[in-house]
Amino acid sequence: MARSRLFEAVDLKHRIFRKVPQTWRRSIGGSIAIGANGAAPNTARVPALHQRLLEAIADSTAQAYLAVDGEGLLVFANPSARRLLEVGEGDVGRPFHDLSISYRPAELRSRIEEAARAGRSVRVDHQEYHRPPAEPVRLTIEVTPLFGREGQQFATLIGFTDTTRAWAMQQELQTAQETLETTVEELQSANEELETTNEELQSTNEELETTNEELQSTNEELETMNEELQSTNDELEAVNEELRLRQEENAEYHRYAEGVLRSMDAGIVVLDASLKVQSWNRWNEGIWGLRADEVQGQDVFGLDIGLPVDRLRAEMLRVLGGEAEHSEQVVAAVDRRGRSLTCRVRVSPLRYETQATQGVVLIIEDVTEARQDQDYARYLGRIIGQSLNEVYFLDPETLRFLLVNHGGEQKLGHTIAQLRRIALPDLLVGVALQPFRAMLAPVLEGKRPELVIEAMIRGPDGQERAVELCLQHFPKEDPPILIAMVHDIAERQKLA
Repeated sequence: MARSRLFEAVDLKHRIFRKVPQTWRRSIGGSIAIGANGAAPNTARVPALHQRLLEAIADSTAQAYLAVDGEGLLVFANPSARRLLEVGEGDVGRPFHDLSISYRPAELRSRIEEAARAGRSVRVDHQEYHRPPAEPVRLTIEVTPLFGREGQQFATLIGFTDTTRAWAMQQELQTAQETLETTVEELQSANEELETTNEELQSTNEELETTNEELQSTNEELETMNEELQSTNDELEAVNEELRLRQEENAEYHRYAEGVLRSMDAGIVVLDASLKVQSWNRWNEGIWGLRADEVQGQDVFGLDIGLPVDRLRAEMLRVLGGEAEHSEQVVAAVDRRGRSLTCRVRVSPLRYETQATQGVVLIIEDVTEARQDQDYARYLGRIIGQSLNEVYFLDPETLRFLLVNHGGEQKLGHTIAQLRRIALPDLLVGVALQPFRAMLAPVLEGKRPELVIEAMIRGPDGQERAVELCLQHFPKEDPPILIAMVHDIAERQKLA
């Protein structure tokens, strides 16, 4: 028998051998650990060194690894896995099925069970994995059961390899192979034609000349085809350049859109079809006190903010279901400092190129001051409208009545419909239109703040009464307005 260092002869005649003692052993993982100076590795330093080597290899490898124990808990994630798969240190010890990586980019729980049943690795090739805003990548996933020295499985190792470049090259290779097969078929067809032509050439010289002409024609066609292929190649290069430019334009547009959202003086919240937050601009951060990274992917109804989003649930579902094109609602809210707000929330559908609704967009505006101004304006309007003092709203150009309060309508004795056909000078006794305009011109030109005059006003019954008119011009209103406040001075009394 062949000599071996593993055995030594005891009795060569009877072919009796014995095992030679060795100074090495295999670790649980199958690697060889050798003791110092050839001694057996029984000291505590060698396992510690072995442990450090394993940790250094796991931490420095570019491949992402996760490990799941027999109870379904995540027990290991190397740095590459934490960077690539968004698995944090807080996720170690959690049930694996609670993590998004358990079902995205591929459903891994069934693969773990399959690997455990088969007792071998299960491989899933080229799964698309997208982690915005990064570009999508292709991952090849290998699920391997881990067995102890007693032969029992104690964990499952899941390896993730970035095969984006290999996948792209495979696609290019497949395309090239299809093109090559087509070319080979064409060449085979041409070869058959050439063989037929050769047989015809052997039969007659005239056929040879004819065939030569045909070959010359075929050569010209091939040259034409080559030119067409070259032209096609140039067009493809132009298309690739155009795609690159469009990609740069898309990136610039994305930055532009982000800048617009950040600069808007309103809250913009973009929700997907499951009403989870996809976009959250700076206005929301300042008002509600939550950063964009804290709410990304969160259910909008679970956010701890002062906006009562539950009151908007029905409107969101109506817009999402296509029952309403838009919806607007005014709600009371509280900002992060405890200040009360009045917010106008507009719910709009989120659509891309297709007409299908992909989610909803919430536009939140702080209308607290505007609401207060509106309430004050309505309050002031009610007071002025019911006041017994006469207030006339006039057109600065024609001096016709536009609006008269309740007191003015009573004192003038005309309805508002009748007054809209009358100019103010028509009711003044002994005042013509042109002199009145000349007197009013400095006020309309902004040279004087107001014009105060005393005049006599004639009622519809012909009776006259003495009044004091105070006219003020408001040119910045839309449209500009001339206001006349009238006081009856017939019974004016003086204080002694």
